[in-house]
Amino acid sequence: MRILLNLVLIFIIISCKEKVKKNFLIVDINKKQEEFVKPDIKIKSDSILQSGITKFGFLVLKNSYNSEQKLVVYNFDGSTWKSFNYNDSFSDNQINPYGFKPETRLLVFKCLKKKDGYFYIIVDEEKNSIKYIKEADKNFEYQTPEEHILSVFSVEFDDILNPLRLNHDDKSEISPTDKNSFYYPIKIEGNWLLVEDDKKQNFWIKWYDEKGNIILKLYYDA
Repeated sequence: MRILLNLVLIFIIISCKEKVKKNFLIVDINKKQEEFVKPDIKIKSDSILQSGITKFGFLVLKNSYNSEQKLVVYNFDGSTWKSFNYNDSFSDNQINPYGFKPETRLLVFKCLKKKDGYFYIIVDEEKNSIKYIKEADKNFEYQTPEEHILSVFSVEFDDILNPLRLNHDDKSEISPTDKNSFYYPIKIEGNWLLVEDDKKQNFWIKWYDEKGNIILKLYYDA
């Protein structure tokens, strides 16, 4: 009976050790913490304010792009994730970027940072999956949030939470919104954006909130 109990005890100990081995992640303590970040990490918000400016920017496909050229997006380890021609027939359910319209060659990725020769981009806005494009890729250009907003055709905003104001001040007089008018971005001062309507009237709205999230909808064409 004692021999049987000893055998059972030995079996339990061995089983526990095997479970520990399976759940234990071996890491090289000499590597930096960033090297263990998986490529498809999640982010909870659009951005974080740093000295009044959002940390992310945008990576935009240039107008000079020739659809016969391959666009290459990379994995975390430097291997190719996707290589494709961006043309009228392009379709990929893994690519859901910030701006996307193949027929006009519009392709805009949110860019989290630039490091070690790569742009860190969000390829899927719903899943917040991150991939990489080389800095040396001449098909793309990096734009700050301010540069990108000023490059679009028009903007849309919540006129209740973010009404049109005559001056860039929270206490400034509010003006009613013309629902039939476009609002074109003109210039940025701090967290305020000057817009112009179809009647050439100018107003101010905010372009990001206290968390650094862009609070405008951007339109790239009419």
